[in-house]
Amino acid sequence: MQAILWMIGALCSFCLIAIGARELANDITTAQLMALRSVIGLGLITAIICYHRDTRLFKTQRLPLQVFRNVFHFAGQYGWLFGITVLPLAEVFAIEFTVPIWTAIIATLFLQERFNSQRLLSLVLGFVGVLIIVQPGIKIINSVSLIVLGAAVCYAVSHASTKSLSVTDKPLTILFYMCLVQLPLGVLLAYQNWQEPNLLAWVWIILVSVAALSAHFCMTKAMQTADVTLVVMMDFLRLPLIALVGVYLTPNITCDECATSKYKYEWSVNGLTVGTGATYTYRAEDAGFNIRLNVTGEDTYGQKTSAYVVYGVSKTDKLFANMRAFTAKNTIGAVTAAWGKSGSGNDISSVESNLSSGVVDIAGSGWTGFLNGAFAALKEDGSVVVWGNTSTGGSAASVASDLQSGVEHVVGNRGAFAALKADGSVVSWGSTEFGGDSSSVLGLDSGVVSLHQTVTGFIAVKNDGSAIAWGKPGTGADGTQVSAYLTSDVEGVYDVSYSVIALKKANGGAVIWGDGRAAPLVISEGVKTVITSSVAAVVLKDDGSVQAWGLNGAAKYFYRVRDQLQSGVIAISEAGTATNGSYSGGSAFAALKDDGTVIFWGDDVTTQRYPTITDSVAIDGTLSSFVSINALGEVTILEDYSRHSINEISSTSNIKTITRIPKDAGFALSRNDGTLHLVGRVSQRAPTNLGVVSQWSARSSAYAALNTEGKVFSWGEPSQGIVVPNLAQPSFYELESSFD
Repeated sequence: MQAILWMIGALCSFCLIAIGARELANDITTAQLMALRSVIGLGLITAIICYHRDTRLFKTQRLPLQVFRNVFHFAGQYGWLFGITVLPLAEVFAIEFTVPIWTAIIATLFLQERFNSQRLLSLVLGFVGVLIIVQPGIKIINSVSLIVLGAAVCYAVSHASTKSLSVTDKPLTILFYMCLVQLPLGVLLAYQNWQEPNLLAWVWIILVSVAALSAHFCMTKAMQTADVTLVVMMDFLRLPLIALVGVYLTPNITCDECATSKYKYEWSVNGLTVGTGATYTYRAEDAGFNIRLNVTGEDTYGQKTSAYVVYGVSKTDKLFANMRAFTAKNTIGAVTAAWGKSGSGNDISSVESNLSSGVVDIAGSGWTGFLNGAFAALKEDGSVVVWGNTSTGGSAASVASDLQSGVEHVVGNRGAFAALKADGSVVSWGSTEFGGDSSSVLGLDSGVVSLHQTVTGFIAVKNDGSAIAWGKPGTGADGTQVSAYLTSDVEGVYDVSYSVIALKKANGGAVIWGDGRAAPLVISEGVKTVITSSVAAVVLKDDGSVQAWGLNGAAKYFYRVRDQLQSGVIAISEAGTATNGSYSGGSAFAALKDDGTVIFWGDDVTTQRYPTITDSVAIDGTLSSFVSINALGEVTILEDYSRHSINEISSTSNIKTITRIPKDAGFALSRNDGTLHLVGRVSQRAPTNLGVVSQWSARSSAYAALNTEGKVFSWGEPSQGIVVPNLAQPSFYELESSFD
């Protein structure tokens, strides 16, 4: 009985740790959390021991086993916390529940515990219960799942070691050495990405630290009174506990004179009854309909009573990104959540009241380079709300009065925003280096009909066909080297990259320029499209010929394929990265001809592995990947994950559609059977249960997807803050009610 009570305390503590770790995922790394937990824990344990004036608790009779136990425990805890930031909690716990199996094996082999038929039956029934609740299938088997599985093995070794230590050492001694041994391990892993936690994060850090001590103290006490196999089998109870945290929305119906056992519930959608339970779970088919709940009851005097409530369903309908954060807008025009690196617009609390309705579009800043980003939300009343890093446009104090009304379009670049107003004027804010102060730029007070961002500046096209460019000097953003070509016939922008701008002119003309290291290219007519990459550009003309411009391989090695590209070309694209994927490095291109052949050229194409393709019907490429599809749905894939000089070639079949992921992140290949094949950086750590994706988004080392059910997924480098807040997921809101 004592072991059961101690394990109840441990289970509650472990659940609090899991919730706290999820809350902290956007603020600090897993390693930093473990380091701070050890510091706080070491201080608390030392204070408790000193209070009891029992210095013997600082000593252990088995130091090697203490170190052994805590190295394995640290590895297990790191893998567990990492899994929590990437996988749903119930899935993490489902995998972790192999711990009793590993522990039973280790305890039987090394602790001479008996493994009888009753314990075997308990293990089997417990694990079957987990599968019934979670129903994981194969969807949780991925690289992150394997890390959590490895953590489970480490936990089993730790549990067996704890049982052995509990014979000779007190629980406080075991906790003291846990913090002492794990502290340098945590600091070693965390110091390079150390971040200053905010006040709320400190609250969660302290709660997690105390809960960790409580969990291990309770578990150690339980192991002093029962076999380790029996103790860890009780851990199966943790899944129902964690599954109840924040999963369902339940009407809170109160009646002082009613018999609650006689309540009857009827949920209806579009006039059809869809449920009779006390709770209701959102379904994809509910989108677009209201949900009505009728409740009937009976008071203690036999009097019948009834009430109703009508809910609307809110779900995310669009994702937005800046350099280091995501944000989500729902179907009623409210910004529901933001997540990502601290200080990059991942916290909407300061402007939440202004984002509760009416938002129609959101622009982001900081989308290249190493600057933290900001967001600017355009509302249907023509006002703009900003938040995020103040140096990149998260504050608009200098133009606040201009953003109260009349704004029609907002764009953001590396460090600033610009807004086009209904009267044809333009205002900008953010970093002055990137065009954030346009007050001294002539011609922006009227007549502007379209506004475009470049990476380091902005371009405004006026109603007389002229264009005004401003931004960072030395990158081409200010347009000084092509000023003579900006006076007339400008229609817009073909494409931009770090230091290349391709301007669209009337009659199929183009003006292409960069940072001044190469003379501008001016084409008077016949341009079909232009793509830019690094410090290069490639032009596809209406007559099927190709022209290259720039400094790196796109122009340098174009002579090798010029004769093959004088006619018959129907599409051009980037083709992965030949030497490196940096914006100033090498690049490769591909051209698709009308006979199905694909021609590659660029840096080191002759020395790298590039596929021979003769049956293509469509191509597309980014800095890090390239795809070609034929009429049979067979796709040839070129990838360069590491941005080094070795390209990987693969293929897949039965592909129905190819979708480019933003920010050069790769491609999503949709098969005929509805499954997905991800290509490029976006595939790393990607969930396998995305469903039918309606929108993809990407930022630095992190990716997001919105599916047709309104569910939002996020993955990538955990230190980038990839945990999606619950508010971004489908939810109910009350429309009308007869309740008091």
